[in-house]
Amino acid sequence: MPSRTAVPPDHPEPPLTQHQRLVLEQLPFKTLRSFHDWLDSVYVRGSWEEFLTDFLVHNPMAPEPDKARVASLAIAAVSSRNPRYTLYHPKKKSWAVEDHHIRFIVTVIMDNRRLWDDAMLAEQGEPIARAVYEVLSYYRASVPRRCASPRRCD
Repeated sequence: MPSRTAVPPDHPEPPLTQHQRLVLEQLPFKTLRSFHDWLDSVYVRGSWEEFLTDFLVHNPMAPEPDKARVASLAIAAVSSRNPRYTLYHPKKKSWAVEDHHIRFIVTVIMDNRRLWDDAMLAEQGEPIARAVYEVLSYYRASVPRRCASPRRCD
């Protein structure tokens, strides 16, 4: 699991990596600390735990699907409130790799309506969805690919 960088409150934030800058440009956070607080919040962790449990532990070597396509489909699903991705417990038996990624983005966006309202999503939906895709990539990078379960790799 991703862990926060321990930075004492009286110290300046460490320099941002290129990946962190990319994500922070599209997400409404002013500091790395607030971004990591959000990553550790229930508003993101629940979606990650679902993705990990329902998909990644069964398919640790699955390649990531095309980010632009997934972001576009995710924003369409959010806009239309598509039940395939917005139901509390959707049936995922026949889901493809892409569907699980779309579900993660949709649930993160829907669970964070305090950050993004309908007007903002209509105007900046795809860049936001691409940034949330990068959040998922960040989480995925935290789990060793050889693991069928992250608990086995501790």
